[in-house]
Amino acid sequence: MKILEKEKVIKQNLARYALTERNVLSVAGNHPLIVGLDYAFQNSHRLYLIMEYCPGGDLGKQIKIKRKFTEEEARFYICEVIIAIEFLHKNKIIFRDLKPENIVLDKNGHVKLTDFGLSKENVGDLFDNKSFVGSIAYLAPEILKKQPHSKSLDWYLTGVLLYEMLVGVPPYYNNNRKILFENIQSGPLRIPHTMSLDARDLILNLLNRNPKKRMGASEADSEELKRHAFFKDINWEDVANLKLDMPKIIVNSNFKLNPDAEQTFKAGEIESE
Repeated sequence: MKILEKEKVIKQNLARYALTERNVLSVAGNHPLIVGLDYAFQNSHRLYLIMEYCPGGDLGKQIKIKRKFTEEEARFYICEVIIAIEFLHKNKIIFRDLKPENIVLDKNGHVKLTDFGLSKENVGDLFDNKSFVGSIAYLAPEILKKQPHSKSLDWYLTGVLLYEMLVGVPPYYNNNRKILFENIQSGPLRIPHTMSLDARDLILNLLNRNPKKRMGASEADSEELKRHAFFKDINWEDVANLKLDMPKIIVNSNFKLNPDAEQTFKAGEIESE
């Protein structure tokens, strides 16, 4: 259950975020890879969104516990994320806030995207969206440069997610925000030598700083990713039908987080027009 205090919503000008989230969840309906919205209602003081219960927690917790995933594990998660984003794009929606904490897991470990307050509705293929939007450690170069963005923003974030699952921290990460932003815009991308050539190539193509040349930026959208060698053994129909044998969920509330694996600033999400 997500509860929003109306007074805070009005004072902080958050009404459009709540409306966007409800709209996106309504469009998603019963999509198996997007968290379900069962009810949306309000009283005189609060807004309520009653959503599907996902006992697996979020993917961020799994990364903290495991430190990093095998390529097979990461591949399964990324496959389901691609199918979910593909659905959003076909419905003219950009997610814009893809990160481990916004990916929850059902009882069988399958992915479900959640938290659509920063999403953009009714978008086309043009680069005409100019909001400064995202979460601190997951901002794309075009966002930091305050350039228009399009659907390829979600594919950049998919690359960030894949990198984080395989390495343990987001690419370009630094505890200093100024250095982090500089790294995202112009710093070298450090990829461990243990990473396979296919995974390396996919990440490099997704993290292309030029959003128009980034993998997935063409009209083919998700199909560009699906054809990549990293997914050569994947049956995409099985992915859409939840037939992948997902990694086992680890439940451990007493783990100690490695300081080097700190994932995000506490500042959280931001957006400005």
